[in-house]
Amino acid sequence: MSQRNKKRIMLVDDENDVGVIFKRALERNHIIVDYFSDPFQALTNFKPGYYDLAILDIKMPDMSGTDLYTELKKKDSQIRICFISAYEMTIHEITEILPDYILNCLMKKPIPGEVLIARVLEALSASNV
Repeated sequence: MSQRNKKRIMLVDDENDVGVIFKRALERNHIIVDYFSDPFQALTNFKPGYYDLAILDIKMPDMSGTDLYTELKKKDSQIRICFISAYEMTIHEITEILPDYILNCLMKKPIPGEVLIARVLEALSASNV
């Protein structure tokens, strides 16, 4: 598969071991992954129209995934976002915080690799964003 046809994801998770595992699983499935353990670094490096999807951890120090979502949407209103969390949280709770959140992609850690891949592929193919 050529680089041009591959999907590109921004992955932001402050737990480096989790981020590296997710990155490897996605790359084994021909997805290009830019991984950031610092949400501020992710925001600084974000380019509108560059990513097909962003996967954001909800609970991170200094900047939450929902705050990062808001900042990314200011830069690129079309970016698709999936949330991940080790904490119990529902889509309803996310949409209370972010009323404009449409994709409804929430994954609970730990996530088996095959579930991660399936959810990401589903989010990448969603046409309602």
